Amino acid sequence: MLTEAGVALIPRGADRVELSYADARATLTVVASPTPPQVEAAERPAKRGPVPWGTFTLLRRMVQRPYATQQELAVLVGVSQPRVSQALRTLADQDVVQRTSSGWTLRNLDEAIRWWLENYPGPGGISTYWYGLAPAVEQARTVVEMVAAPDPHGVAVSGDVAADIIAPWRAPTRAILYASTGVNLADEGFIPAGAEEATLEFTVPRDPGLWQPSGMAERFIPDGLPLADPIQILWDVRRSPGSDSEDAAQRVWDLLRRDHRDRGYAA
Repeated sequence: MLTEAGVALIPRGADRVELSYADARATLTVVASPTPPQVEAAERPAKRGPVPWGTFTLLRRMVQRPYATQQELAVLVGVSQPRVSQALRTLADQDVVQRTSSGWTLRNLDEAIRWWLENYPGPGGISTYWYGLAPAVEQARTVVEMVAAPDPHGVAVSGDVAADIIAPWRAPTRAILYASTGVNLADEGFIPAGAEEATLEFTVPRDPGLWQPSGMAERFIPDGLPLADPIQILWDVRRSPGSDSEDAAQRVWDLLRRDHRDRGYAA
């Protein structure tokens, strides 16, 4: 668990502790704690080497902004134009994107989303798991208020709660939140829990692309909660507990398809 001071709490007598990532804006200090939450490295890529976050972010942005120039995509992704050009060539070689007279776009929306889901290694970073008695959406609001006080743009809601806002299907059972810094959720009455029984998953991620850029979030009504990128929501819903998680994920996928078509682009 990361405290507000950037302190990681590690259980006494632990046989082994693995912390694979420390946020660049915080310094981790390891101290003993009698009742820490379960801390796990968020899903990592199977292959060694740096994760091409720019490529994954590029495809996220192209789902919401087809027919864009390299210059426009560079601004949306937050990388240099040469880096965008390199990523576009990589995706074009795999028949995921194509260049047209109107700009770069996806060859097929469903195939592009499927490619992203199959290749995305997870957000990386450090995750902690918590249990609370309040409904999942109220748990999400509590954490958003905690994080948003010092950094209004440093928190995003994903998973069941976000899916219920943009494509209602089932009552949320777990809140998934991403934040730029760690917070001590025990201060708000949350209880440390294992990954299986947790009602709230809190991650300080490495992936810079899961935050929605300015100008894109308004298509998905946030209900007062800042939402993660819609493909991130889809990815998180698919791994949510429950036998109907795939049905809930399909609702989000259908929303992306309708949004794409409503703006005049073939899916």
